[in-house]
Amino acid sequence: MRSLFLFSCMVICGFIGTIAAQDNHPNLDYFHKNVEKNIDSRRFGYEAIKPSIEKLKHHSDFKVELLGQSVEGRPIQLVSWGTGEESILMWSQMHGDEPTATMAMMDLFNFLMDEQDERGEALKANWKESLSLYFIPMLNPDGADQFRRHNAMGIDINRDALKLNTPEGRALKAAKDRLQPDWGFNLHDQSRYYQAGHQPHPATFSFLAPAYNEAKDINGNRMAAMQLIVALNELAQSQLPGQVGRYDDTFEPRAFGDNMQKWGVRTILIECGGNPADFEKQDIRKNHFLFYLHIFDQIINQSYQQYALSDYEAIPFNRRRMMELVVRNADYTYLGQHTHLDFGYQFVEYDTQDHRSGYVRGSINEIGDLTGYQGYQELDASDLVLEKGRLYPNTFKQLTDLTPSRIQQLHRAGYTAVKLKNLPPKAERYNLPIQLRSAKTKQVDNEIKLYGNPAFVLRDQAGRVVGVIVNGVYYPIE
Repeated sequence: MRSLFLFSCMVICGFIGTIAAQDNHPNLDYFHKNVEKNIDSRRFGYEAIKPSIEKLKHHSDFKVELLGQSVEGRPIQLVSWGTGEESILMWSQMHGDEPTATMAMMDLFNFLMDEQDERGEALKANWKESLSLYFIPMLNPDGADQFRRHNAMGIDINRDALKLNTPEGRALKAAKDRLQPDWGFNLHDQSRYYQAGHQPHPATFSFLAPAYNEAKDINGNRMAAMQLIVALNELAQSQLPGQVGRYDDTFEPRAFGDNMQKWGVRTILIECGGNPADFEKQDIRKNHFLFYLHIFDQIINQSYQQYALSDYEAIPFNRRRMMELVVRNADYTYLGQHTHLDFGYQFVEYDTQDHRSGYVRGSINEIGDLTGYQGYQELDASDLVLEKGRLYPNTFKQLTDLTPSRIQQLHRAGYTAVKLKNLPPKAERYNLPIQLRSAKTKQVDNEIKLYGNPAFVLRDQAGRVVGVIVNGVYYPIE
């Protein structure tokens, strides 16, 4: 989706305040050995997981059955594994553009299906004897096919627990009624712009034990869900310190999670958010795989029962305070008004026609005092001159003329946009550290304004260009 230019910049510039994710958990070997290589980005539909599901049909430990069909006739399937008394139901991709748990579920299926080392086989034997696992890997296959939240009717399935207007919602409710699971895991993705409380970190994961009434009462089932969340938080903190949040538990009477809790299922919401240099959520997928294994062990051993309500309440609420780039203390003059201000970019994601790829456009979402906001990239412009990027006057014939060294020469000369005789598709225009314009373009608008996407050149006090901002990303000259 985005070029090496962008990712190399993120690696160089980094995210101020983010602690590097750990990669030393003993179960990560099982992830690396069993990762489903057929899926390596967020945009995929049912056809991408179909080969994995078909393999399960021929494995003696698994049972695959058809729960129903989506609005457009795609299969909604239930995968079963294990023969134990404690039952767990997990449903993923209720929202079609929230696929991280589905990816990790395919990796888990590989782990359960393939032969492991002695320790891995012992884990599986214990789980198989103690647990009955039920998975709905892609509850909203129509939404996944279009990479959109809602189903084909435009209905949010997660607001259809009562009226059951959708075949997808009816399939989930029927599975719950028949299986009567002890535990339910509602698996989602959230915006990468959530922050973990007041810490300078994104909420890479957020948890919630949903309320089952407006009073937010805590009964035995909800308390058990809270305790298991504390166990998951400890694991997440060991891998991503300070990057875990908690959702507000205001009761939503239409939502499946709240109603599952109300119907007597110990229900946990897991939301996958953002992580630096992981736009496609492949590192987050790895952590989610660890969650699955940890959940099974905690439930079998009942280790989660050691935690108190105060441990759950200590997890900070998530806040929507993240930006891709925050520029602080920029010297700015508008209509004679001179000030120093902050401004922050977020990305707006756009589809390509086949929905299998996309591109992002920078957008200024806040201007003024951004105290309390945090950027995946942070730039203090106190000692820098913020100069509007200029349009190079000559026209380039083809995109291949814009080599990295040529782009850097243009940056050093103060140019952030070029004219191109034949513009490539938008998906290729927005992944470069320079703006592409048609040959007829006369000027570019690089004013700081809400929802604009201005480009800037940053100079030091000696007048040397030290970096540029293009499409919401800061690129240092070095």
